[in-house]
Parts: sequence; C-alpha cells; structure tokens
Amino acid sequence: STNPPIHSKSEVSYIVNRTKEFIVDVHPLGCISHNREGKDLAELYDMRMAGALAFTDGTKPIQDSGLMSRAILYAKGFGGLVFSFPEDLSIAGKGKMNEGEMSTFLGIKGLPALAEEVHISRDLYLAEYNDCPIHFNTISSAASVELIRKAKQKGLKVSCDVAIHNLVLTDEALHDFDSNYKVKPPLRSAKDVKALIKGLNDGTIDTIVSQHTPHEIEYKDVEFEIASFGITGLQTLLPLALKAGLTPEVLVEKLAINSRQILNLPIPIFEEGEKANFILFDIEEDWIFDSTTNRSKSVNTPFLNTTLKGKVLLACNNNQAYINH
Repeated sequence: STNPPIHSKSEVSYIVNRTKEFIVDVHPLGCISHNREGKDLAELYDMRMAGALAFTDGTKPIQDSGLMSRAILYAKGFGGLVFSFPEDLSIAGKGKMNEGEMSTFLGIKGLPALAEEVHISRDLYLAEYNDCPIHFNTISSAASVELIRKAKQKGLKVSCDVAIHNLVLTDEALHDFDSNYKVKPPLRSAKDVKALIKGLNDGTIDTIVSQHTPHEIEYKDVEFEIASFGITGLQTLLPLALKAGLTPEVLVEKLAINSRQILNLPIPIFEEGEKANFILFDIEEDWIFDSTTNRSKSVNTPFLNTTLKGKVLLACNNNQAYINH
C-alpha cells in the first residue's frame, strides 16, 4: 500500500533501478486496479515487463467480482500472479476488531471473520472457473484455513500467507483499548490462532509475512475507534515466529523458500562459488527491543520495551554485509 500507488511501469522501473545496489533484494508488486480504486485494471502486463512480480491492491480488497476474474485471467496469460486481500466490505462494515466476546465486552464494533471467509470463497470459485493461480494475503481465521486446505486438496493453484502477529496474539490483547494491537485483519480468537499454526505445520499456509505497517504517532496515539490499523513487524518477525513454536527448519521454509517458489524466484544456494545471499540468526539470544534498537522511524508496536528471544546477527547479499550489533 504505497503512496503513490505502483500502478504503471514508470513506478515499477523507478523502484527496480533505485534499489539495484541495496543489500536487500526489493521486488515491487504492482496494483491490480488503477490508483487502487477497484474500478479499472492497472497496466498489469507493462508492469510485469518492467519487473513487477505480482499484483495487489494492498489492504484495499477488490469488491468487484468481474474485475477480479479479469485480473487473474489476464495475469495468467503472461505468468503473473494476483494477490487477494480477502475482505467483503459489505459484511465487514465499520468493524474495528474481531467480532466476538471481547468486542461485545468492550462495546467496539466487531469485524466478523465471515467477511474474510466469504471473500476467500468467492475468489476460490473464480480461480477454479478460470483455472488460474491465486494468492491470499494475511488469512486470519480457522474457517479460512479450512477453505484453503480443501482447495489445495482439490488441486487448485492456491497459496496463502499469515501475518506474524496473528500467530502469537488474540483479541484478548485489546482489553485496555491499546491501539497498537489494532490491525487488519484483526487479532482473532485462541481457536483461530491454533488453527493458523496447524495450517502452517501441515502446509496449508505457505508463508509468514511481517505485515510491516509503520505509522506516525498521531495516527495511533488517539482514541481506539479512529486509530489507524497496523503494527511495525520487520524486526520482531523472527522472535515472534519462535514464540509461536515454529522450528528453525519451518522458519526457513516459511520465511525464505516458499515465498520465492510462489514468486518464481531462484532459491539461493549456500555453497562455495555461489553468490552469497543469506542471513545468520541465533534462536537463543535475548535482546531488548527499545528506542535504541528500533530501526524503524515508527513506534507503533506493542512489543517495544520488551525482551525478545531470537536475533538476526548478519545479513549478506550483493557484495555487502550488515552486522546487527
């Protein structure tokens, strides 16, 4: 969800050229619709030729079924992939947190998981009808996991990811109206978290994402109802994944290998003579995440000023190395 939107080849080309020498490989995703308005298709083919690996309207879900159908079918013609952020806005309404006991207790408008599940069902039907691949962003409910599990069993070309905070937090965290826990999709129930972790371990969920969403303080330090959705997540991704009980082997699969396979990117090989492209991490090291170690300009995270276990020590790529002291 960049500003301005990446909806033409000029924006894609700029990002590709601007980031060539970065230590981190940057792979831009183009918009599905022009200006992310959900009305007209953006320049999908031109963006693909310029270097866009896939297409997404970020956290603005495509409500027009015809537009989504045309997008996945058009992208299929040149090997493109469409990402779907599943939320039926007619059901979601103005929900601010998961619809359940906690939202009722707090008196906050609930955002039902049904909004996500109905949207996933629709897009699975579209993908099956058009025989097209599709990827779902940040699924969050037990029913969503089951829908995708059954779709994979049927042989549909479907993949999905989950946001790291949805693996370790539940809607109980919002008991004191802390807007740092306000995210979309919202934190769900303990039952949903259990189903998400099971989905990761059995291969239903392909990847884990940080859903890094930084905000200036004035967008978060306000009443819960009007606070923006989002958590910063890059630095806390590894320790939270370990907190979720995932093994190092599963972490490598879900954070590195599978995402490259979904996007048809080569998987780095750790052998003599190959290009060095790796990170070194310690799953046992404790570190304090505070104002001195926070590398983001934003502080909208509930994990600030806490001790975390699991630290990235070194990143090496493009003839550069970064040591995390």
